[in-house]
Amino acid sequence: MWSPVLAWFGGLFLLGLLSRNASDSSRRMIGALLVITIATITASRKFGLSFSDDFAGSYYPAFIEIAQGNFDVLLAYGKGLEVGTPLLWLGISIFRPDATSSELIFWTSFLSVGLFWLWLEIHGLEDFGAQNKGTVIAFSLLMCAFFLSSQLVRQFFSSTILLFAISNKGIGWKMVFLIGASLFHLTALPIYLFIQYARRGKLAPVVFVLCGVFFALFTNQFVEFVMSNPDIPGFEKSLYLLYNEQTFTASDLNAGKYLAVVSAFSIFTFHRQVGLGKTARGWRRVLLLTTFFYGVFLVIPQFSLRSTLVIAQLLLGWLFALVVAPLNWKFARVLFLVVLLHKFIGLVWPSSDAMGFWGQFHYWNWYPGYFFYN
Repeated sequence: MWSPVLAWFGGLFLLGLLSRNASDSSRRMIGALLVITIATITASRKFGLSFSDDFAGSYYPAFIEIAQGNFDVLLAYGKGLEVGTPLLWLGISIFRPDATSSELIFWTSFLSVGLFWLWLEIHGLEDFGAQNKGTVIAFSLLMCAFFLSSQLVRQFFSSTILLFAISNKGIGWKMVFLIGASLFHLTALPIYLFIQYARRGKLAPVVFVLCGVFFALFTNQFVEFVMSNPDIPGFEKSLYLLYNEQTFTASDLNAGKYLAVVSAFSIFTFHRQVGLGKTARGWRRVLLLTTFFYGVFLVIPQFSLRSTLVIAQLLLGWLFALVVAPLNWKFARVLFLVVLLHKFIGLVWPSSDAMGFWGQFHYWNWYPGYFFYN
């Protein structure tokens, strides 16, 4: 029997629980196979059955236009400033001009999640001992909301590139990656500034809490300003969020549940975290402030989900491994197994909504590579 779900479960189980004595090459091989498996699972998602399906409504039609030679689409996003995704479509169309929606989702997820895994291997393991590196990779890939790589395509790509800008020490490379992230989504710059100041600024908690209170008090004025200035790059998406009230509860609250749990663990173990290193202490501030802003932004539908994506949906597993797991790795591995089983059940028996998995092919088959024929 062949199944991307079983491959996903097996790879994460090996990395998370049985990799303490694994070599770097073995860890990287399993990690690379997990990236392929994740992209395959994402490619199975339902397509075009929901008004909220951004890939069906925007990204795949843009790819078709570019593949047919309509290069005006290269300037379709962010008032012509967000050219990263259209250029990616152009590159894929050179090799696969007739790519199906499922195939394009595969390559999109493979490249973006692959970039995240590459960041983990290059920068994300620096503060961990050799015996725990596999568990860190497993936590990170397990809690990564990889479905969003096919829904919030531009912002997901932007977030993965932004991690390189945050981690690189040279100012030149920081600028290269920051510009690259901004070409995919213009929110990269403000998110970069927030994370860097939250990590290192001594007054960051006070400053950002005051900003959150200010936003809560003047939300209506903020909404009026955005709606009266639709020509400002980036504001056109904000207008969509302001009018999209129907998905508030289901998407925002559900997406924030793991963020709330990890933050709660960080708070409850605060008295034991005084011995954490400087890197972990800085990222703990980012985690808690992100949770604070997630709650503040709930007044605007989907704003919480989108504005905190890099922390709450992409980096959350790594943050758990950095801030909470070092206090008791044995307990962290037990918790990892619980979350793994929970997510495995969710993949095998997904919700019946119009944007779930297994709409293009089933989660198992007797024939190897069966998903290539769908």
